[in-house]
Amino acid sequence: METAEDPMVTRMRKEAEKGDAAAAFRFGLAYFSFSTEKEAEVNHLGIKADPKEAFKWFKVSADKGNANGQFALAICYGEGLGVAKDANKAKELFALSDGKTNFEIDVFDYNPKETPEQRRKKRLANAAAAGDMESQRKYALDFLEQKNKYKAAFWFDLAAKAGDKESQYQLALMFLDSPNWSSSNGCELNRSTAVKWLSESSEKIDAKTLYRIGELFDTGKGGTKDNAEAVKWFQQAADKGLPDAQYELANRYRSGSGGCPKDEKKSGELYQKCAADADKDVLLAQLCKGLCLQNGYGSEKNPEEAAVWFRKVAEQGDARGRYELGAYLEQAGGMKNHQEAFALYQKAAEQKYAPAMLNLGNCYQRGIGVAPDNNERHKWYAKAAEQGDAEAQYRIAVNHYDNKGNLGEAFKLFAKAAEQGHVQAQVNLGFCYLLAKGTKQDKAAAAKCFQKAAEQGDESAKELLKEIDNFNITP
Repeated sequence: METAEDPMVTRMRKEAEKGDAAAAFRFGLAYFSFSTEKEAEVNHLGIKADPKEAFKWFKVSADKGNANGQFALAICYGEGLGVAKDANKAKELFALSDGKTNFEIDVFDYNPKETPEQRRKKRLANAAAAGDMESQRKYALDFLEQKNKYKAAFWFDLAAKAGDKESQYQLALMFLDSPNWSSSNGCELNRSTAVKWLSESSEKIDAKTLYRIGELFDTGKGGTKDNAEAVKWFQQAADKGLPDAQYELANRYRSGSGGCPKDEKKSGELYQKCAADADKDVLLAQLCKGLCLQNGYGSEKNPEEAAVWFRKVAEQGDARGRYELGAYLEQAGGMKNHQEAFALYQKAAEQKYAPAMLNLGNCYQRGIGVAPDNNERHKWYAKAAEQGDAEAQYRIAVNHYDNKGNLGEAFKLFAKAAEQGHVQAQVNLGFCYLLAKGTKQDKAAAAKCFQKAAEQGDESAKELLKEIDNFNITP
């Protein structure tokens, strides 16, 4: 059963059909909408937007000399609504109507001097300010394209709070780039919410985004550091073929750190996957090719060939390649090799690559390619520790502990290294708790540290767990 037409529409239609110019204009207005992207909702008269119908009735009005009709018809020609765009026709009609339109034309909020893009943005801004969720998202995307992240975040946030899934996803992506900035910009967004929104759009999450989520947990941005959660996301990125993730996990399994148990086989498999595109001049793949040859992953060991690949990467200015080539030359021995190794470590250290900083400190300690210098050694160990290198943190802590230095600092550094899975740091942290060195005595906390080290295969930690009950802990 068809719905009866609104009596007002019936009257307007009849008057328009009789050729009444004012009625034809009003009837065209009932069908008019600037939106050509989708069919508008039914208006209060029960009419859906129809640009062709609007054009038809505006033309009836314009042909009879009605200025409002001429102005409206000019918009149709200018915007391509219900008719092909015709800039000359639009200009002619605007000229005819200039200064003759009455207050009814204000509903268009249309300035012929504005460019189409200016008019689009103005309408979008008005709709967004009025609370239209889709317009808020589109307005935010405009600002994002202009690299104005503050305004983009503001409009995404409004749409996201209203439940717009795309805005939630976009805002979560922005959070990955600047988690601390996002939380201080009026956007009520935290890490768990951002990850939830991203997960709800799982079909959009590519390998790079998965890796970036892992980095949030790995660095502790937007919340606490969580190695296990970081590894989970890195693994998903590695499974999708991202070389960065494969390399990162391979390193962790190789050293037994960063939430990964020591597993030479798994490490080798990941290096081999990463090395797949070495012949296509993919830098990280070339680096992994060298590591495979150096360690015999998937082939016989060939250190000399490995060094060729490391040099290819180093010559491209990559800190990791410089570090690996330096390590090879250091092992190769000889003054000339040691001097080049030192120079490579120095360049990589200046690029803030923590393992190179650590090895540079070793060079100053042992006189490899440079005269021994304790001050320089401590300086580079400290820089590596600041970059989060677990081995450097452990060594500085040992220095404090063994030489009756700052036991509180030793405890803190052991804790940082232990959190990254450094086995010996976990054992030493256990002793700090057990013997009240730099912290309060805590037998239960000591047992947890020894347990973590034991789970990574440390025999001394296993023995300590057996004997811990025999330790006499005094208040």
